[in-house]
Amino acid sequence: MWKNLRPQLGSRLRFALIGCAACVLIAGMLELLFAGADMQGLLADRSARSLLFDVGAVRRSTRDRLKSGDIQITLHWHDRNDLDLSCEDPTGERIFYGHPRASSGGELDFDMNANEGQVSSDAVENIHWPLNSAPKGRYRVFVHFFKQRDDARPTDFDGTILVNGRLQPFAGTAVYREPRQLVAEFDVAHDPVGFLGVHPGMLYAALVVGAWFGSIAALLTTALIVSENLWYRKHYRKPILEAAAAAGRVGSACAVVFGCAALSQLVFGAVAGHLSSLLVVMLRLIGWTVCFMVMGAALSRAVPNVSRTTAPLVSLVTGWVAGVLFLFGALIQTETPARLFGAGMFGFVVGFLICLLWDEEALPIQTIPILSLPPMRLQPYRMTVNQIESGIRKTPEPGPSTGGERPKVPHEKPV
Repeated sequence: MWKNLRPQLGSRLRFALIGCAACVLIAGMLELLFAGADMQGLLADRSARSLLFDVGAVRRSTRDRLKSGDIQITLHWHDRNDLDLSCEDPTGERIFYGHPRASSGGELDFDMNANEGQVSSDAVENIHWPLNSAPKGRYRVFVHFFKQRDDARPTDFDGTILVNGRLQPFAGTAVYREPRQLVAEFDVAHDPVGFLGVHPGMLYAALVVGAWFGSIAALLTTALIVSENLWYRKHYRKPILEAAAAAGRVGSACAVVFGCAALSQLVFGAVAGHLSSLLVVMLRLIGWTVCFMVMGAALSRAVPNVSRTTAPLVSLVTGWVAGVLFLFGALIQTETPARLFGAGMFGFVVGFLICLLWDEEALPIQTIPILSLPPMRLQPYRMTVNQIESGIRKTPEPGPSTGGERPKVPHEKPV
């Protein structure tokens, strides 16, 4: 293997650097766009979990443990007192700490500061209806100051109501020994999760993830095909791919990668809300690996002279490494370097797999029979060396008269 690799090591490294530069360039531009749009905040407001973004340290401590679905109602307060969140569904059944599950499917899945041994100054409670279970009609949300642990001051609270991907905030002040107060009302007039259990927040996250992977695939394919065309024009005076064929390959690679990444994000967003934090981490790592593997397979078919067997396997390893780096980056809130490094590493390995090939087109060789002499008498007959040689016609060898070296033609053949 090393003997076959060594003659082309220089060209492989050049293509690897070109691929790495292209991926880092597009990933850096996307990072600037995401930073300007506050992508983490937008995804968190839509309660959309993403393969590419974490929701930050504060939200990670609570939201990763809260369940979501058709409806999610979340209450926050910042002292040791015990506030109770309750919700009345369209049938009149009320969900609260004494009745945590309703026949309509609603559930109080997170209740804090109820027990003396589990008291926090950053408390949260959460009520949700799973996907495709919330009944249509009017909902009423209440907050009650149940137990006082700090001084006699009222407790300020705030919260959010997520319905059909739309976020509705609420806030207020709870006073001890006063009756529960109505803090919000909302209507569910249609299926809140849309088609096949997908709400708009999940579609938004899928669009972002698909655009990230699709943009990298499109620019990397373009850079590598253009580089190969320049190489073939220099040696053979014609490209390996014409402009129309190259544009078709770039478009198909981008579409395949975009679709796979968006579908992976939809699956991750739909399932992650019902899993523990450890399972969410594992699912995110699997999502990164699958997206990179499919992207490598798509580029192996779009870019000439890239192995269709090796590229998906190497991309799988690259995606796994990039996913691990992302998970470590999320712990210290520095996810941008992980995304940049993952994109650059993918471009480097795909570019390094390019092996330039060519075929030698042999000239047809025609055998001309040696000149034969007519029958002659058996008598001494003398022929000079020149005469003997003049009776033999050799096959012309490639030389100046036949055009020099055998012509080489560009050839696309994955190794």
